[in-house]
Amino acid sequence: SHLWARLTPSALVVTHAVLCLYSTTSTSATYDEATYLAGGYSRWTRSDYRINCESGDLPQLWLSLPLLVMQPTMVTEESEEWRKADARAIGFKLLFRSGRDATMLLVSCRLMNVALSTTMSIALFLIVKKRSGHVPAQCSLALYAFCPTIIAHASVATSDIAACVAFFGVAVTAPMLMDKFSLRRCLYGAAAFGLLALCKMSFLVAIPMLLAFLATVLVLSVFAKNASLYRPFRESSWYLIARTTAAVMVTYVIICIALIWTIHRFHFPATPPSCQHGKSMLYGDTIDTLSANTYAGSIIQRLAALRILPQGYLHGIAFTLRHASHRPCFLFGEYSDNGFAAFFPVTFV
Repeated sequence: SHLWARLTPSALVVTHAVLCLYSTTSTSATYDEATYLAGGYSRWTRSDYRINCESGDLPQLWLSLPLLVMQPTMVTEESEEWRKADARAIGFKLLFRSGRDATMLLVSCRLMNVALSTTMSIALFLIVKKRSGHVPAQCSLALYAFCPTIIAHASVATSDIAACVAFFGVAVTAPMLMDKFSLRRCLYGAAAFGLLALCKMSFLVAIPMLLAFLATVLVLSVFAKNASLYRPFRESSWYLIARTTAAVMVTYVIICIALIWTIHRFHFPATPPSCQHGKSMLYGDTIDTLSANTYAGSIIQRLAALRILPQGYLHGIAFTLRHASHRPCFLFGEYSDNGFAAFFPVTFV
């Protein structure tokens, strides 16, 4: 039984990796993979953060690491595509007109996601095992290993698996911090949130989620007399809880901003100082044009004016907020350009 308990998790992890590898090598390029490779490679080689800035810096840097070894040829900085920050055109030429084998370029970058997803499966098993035991850990690992959505996203060079890992990190560190406050756990949580902010602009949804979780814990602390998770709140005064919560929020914000500036090499413009076309981005948009006439947009413009965050990062947030509300979607036989309020409740159920 002990041998079986050890072999089953290993077999599930290996099976997951094999399924991802098979899909990685048997499918053609998706419509946006090349933009991730172009975005990451331009960040590594030219310190240019305009390309695909709405898709998260960290996944693009991670996925494009193999390109530093293979060294494909990018369009010149004098080209029309580069001047307009046309990520799709740049990515297409990088993948198919760079003088390197397109299949090798694509598969090499996809393997970075396979490695990330495999690591995620191991981390999932170990964390669940520590908190809930061996059987729940095996069940969680099996659900992850054979999940069609996970396998599909782990087999392509996009940011979704990185975002999955980061969201998981936030979901794990938040309860740990509320279970027993310590500076180390606070830093872990802040680092997880900062990495999430660098992986996907949809990290913004984590903010109300964390606040709702905190509010739920505070309410339950009044009624859950025997629940260890809420003990720190029952044994503390409301003043101490408020002061600690404020300190945690400030720590999250500071660490998050510090990580973003670090990835952007502490440079505000989206392009190096020598570049003269850093203000206009894809389609000629700027932060001002993307964030006009909205309350959230006014906050983004203020952050840009004060240089609280780098230009490329703020442009990515503005681009996401402008276009996220008009995405084609499908649910229960109905089509919409504005989404469905019932989507997440239905998905959760």
